Amino acid sequence: MAVVLPQVVANISRQGAITTSPELAAALAQLVAFMYRFDQAKLYESGIQNDFSGYRRVMNKCSGVALPLDESAASVVSMFVAQPGPFAHRLGVAFQALGADSRLVLAELCNACCGTIDRSKGKEPAQKMDGFGSSVDFCRHVMVGCIILYDRGSKSGAFGSRDIAVVKCCTAAKKRGGADTASLCNALKYSTATFSTSPDRVQEILED
Repeated sequence: MAVVLPQVVANISRQGAITTSPELAAALAQLVAFMYRFDQAKLYESGIQNDFSGYRRVMNKCSGVALPLDESAASVVSMFVAQPGPFAHRLGVAFQALGADSRLVLAELCNACCGTIDRSKGKEPAQKMDGFGSSVDFCRHVMVGCIILYDRGSKSGAFGSRDIAVVKCCTAAKKRGGADTASLCNALKYSTATFSTSPDRVQEILED
């Protein structure tokens, strides 16, 4: 993921815009949505690192039973799941090494999803997307995921950026988040790195 997603973004960036490569844009959206959903699930399973460590201890005591991971690989997994948002953390590091044009791709995708959410007026269409619920659910997850990645991949963060329609996106998460409203707002507040220094207007929108 830390290799593939930045590569997809870089390829889109070279072509100029997400509209010039709809297949790559769709692939990027799927990856961002997966990142968001995985990291949110991890937040609700905060003891998974201890569970994994316990599993390693027990299995190491079982004679004749081979672990599916060697000790080196198991250590990498343990360090990965130690992060509250494993993918956001790792991908944020990857995006810091990329240029501003790559972040513009995230911003463009984020704004496009926000527009779709606004046009839906919070109503769920009949169309479903495998693994993501409704297409509006999908757009919500992609929108927030893009903000998280942009924020972690930029020294100045997402909330002061002119690339992302931050107020509009936060309003969409708050007022048109459906059943996911609380988790979307919490992700914007706690999975980003710069929310504490975001403009007062943004903080007011996302208040409980």
